[in-house]
Amino acid sequence: MDGSTRKVIVDSDIYWPNGLTIDLEEQKLYWADAKLSFIHRANLDGSFRQKVVEGSLTHPFALTLSGDTLYWTDWQTRSIHACNKRTGDKRKEILSALYSPMDIQVLSPERQPYYHTRCEENNGGCSHLCLLSPREPFYACACPTGVQLQDDGQTCKAAQQPGFRSDLGSAARWANDPRNSGSRL
Repeated sequence: MDGSTRKVIVDSDIYWPNGLTIDLEEQKLYWADAKLSFIHRANLDGSFRQKVVEGSLTHPFALTLSGDTLYWTDWQTRSIHACNKRTGDKRKEILSALYSPMDIQVLSPERQPYYHTRCEENNGGCSHLCLLSPREPFYACACPTGVQLQDDGQTCKAAQQPGFRSDLGSAARWANDPRNSGSRL
């Protein structure tokens, strides 16, 4: 999304939110707070907030859902856990002794439904990034850091700065020139 209609949906009893997942079936947002040791859920607009798991979490990090089951990773215990997504019941450790459980994903048509977007067709005509938008035409072109969107609204061009080389060919020639040995680009 392009961030054009961003709004705060949860602003109380939240300190260090670091896990986030959406339940498309029930239209719920789940999040973990590692500082306050909980996993909560709410409607997508932030209303009807509910506790799912509280108190006994050490460092919940990433969240995902599959059917009626909520899964999460824990940095401190280096493990994956699961419970009922509505009540927190039937809690269990699924896997332990993981090196660094940074993320967890469930790949299924229910979790990633197909929606046709303008970005699918020739990247929306954008030279770099095509971002979905809630406003017509329902997408917007954008540029990565260091380049600027041109007046055509689709093309990105490097901003020219003194001493900045944007031509990788020139940079490669400079780096391979024996006169520049020991120097930095």
